[in-house]
Amino acid sequence: MFQVLTVAIFLLFTSLSFATSKSSKTNEKIIVETSDEDVFKNENWQNFVTNLKKYKGTACVFSPDEKLVHGYSEEQEVPLASVTKVATAYFALETLGENYKPKTYIHLENNNLVILGEFDPYLTSDEISLMADTLSKVLTSLYFVKIDTIKIIQNQTYYGNKLRESLVPNDDLVYYNALSQPVQTNFNTVRFYKRGKNIALMQTKDGGESVVLDKELASYLSRYGRGSYNINLNSYPRIKVHFGDVLNTFLAQKGFKAVVVSESKVRPANLNLVLTYENSKTIREMCALLLETSNNVAANSIGLMAAFRNGTDEITFPGKKISEFWGKNDVSVNLFDGSGIAMENKASAKSVCQILTHFKKYKDLLSTNHFGIPAKTGTLASDGVITLAGFLPDGEIFFFYLPQRFGSRLRRNMLGILRRNIK
Repeated sequence: MFQVLTVAIFLLFTSLSFATSKSSKTNEKIIVETSDEDVFKNENWQNFVTNLKKYKGTACVFSPDEKLVHGYSEEQEVPLASVTKVATAYFALETLGENYKPKTYIHLENNNLVILGEFDPYLTSDEISLMADTLSKVLTSLYFVKIDTIKIIQNQTYYGNKLRESLVPNDDLVYYNALSQPVQTNFNTVRFYKRGKNIALMQTKDGGESVVLDKELASYLSRYGRGSYNINLNSYPRIKVHFGDVLNTFLAQKGFKAVVVSESKVRPANLNLVLTYENSKTIREMCALLLETSNNVAANSIGLMAAFRNGTDEITFPGKKISEFWGKNDVSVNLFDGSGIAMENKASAKSVCQILTHFKKYKDLLSTNHFGIPAKTGTLASDGVITLAGFLPDGEIFFFYLPQRFGSRLRRNMLGILRRNIK
């Protein structure tokens, strides 16, 4: 009897051990070999991958301690769309310093004002009004009663690559553009309402409180009939000097009025720096705005500002310098511009997660309005690109790409899967 009982207990123990072992193996994470590191997969991640396969996407997830834990085609380079702006913002913040304020330099050449700047994208009418107020006081103190022209310098060829200390204190500062962006605009557009002959500019979400309409732009907009409009100004003949037109409008209120022209040829003689105007916004504040509003103009301008500080010879697109910067941080990206508007802006999902590990100290600059987490969307609808990058509630870093034309709902659904337990 004792021997029978012993055998029964042994068989029961063996059966329980086998069941426990089988159960633990069922719940155990499966390790799949990838290029460099081990990737862990669970049921939620498998559901995510099912969608990635269906839509031919790519994705990557890093743990809070910055290790690769999930990946699908994570080494494949894909278009980033506006996620590029995260790479650009970090480049600018680290190159210029988060407290740096873009400057506009105003010189006197006989009775002419010669203006150079740093492609400041947030010279709103509020800022230009403050600039005009300060400048009028400087001109009055110098006993100037008349200004003939306001010359807006369009590129760095005007002075070669640098202005020496004879003109400004900082010998290393590069000047290349006094701003040709229209005031109170986004994507080079202006919002206005017309009734009869009256035209009123309307606010943009990242503009200031006051809006001024100079007579040149008013004349251009007068051809439109009654109603509300959102007009692209790329074809506006005075787009290159619109900043000067607005400055001239404010200066006229102070008793100074001039003819505004653009200049990009030879260096004038007898140039004298009389005012260095700093924008009231810091680069950090500007980066927060451009990330929240996904402002292409601001992203490219700030990218150029930092690229020229690094000594680039390019004047149109800062992508090469931004790519070189990330290469020095052991992150492989191939960027064309600073905004992501070109399909040539590419990186792998893994590289984007590496960018976000660096950006972690600035993650409060990413908007939480859309998904409740710090994230940046990217959309190139006409080219069929949907991207999303950010930080999950438990600290994981993620990026995914979907080649879909109208995938906003799909993007939200995919994020919903990621927000479940994928550890």
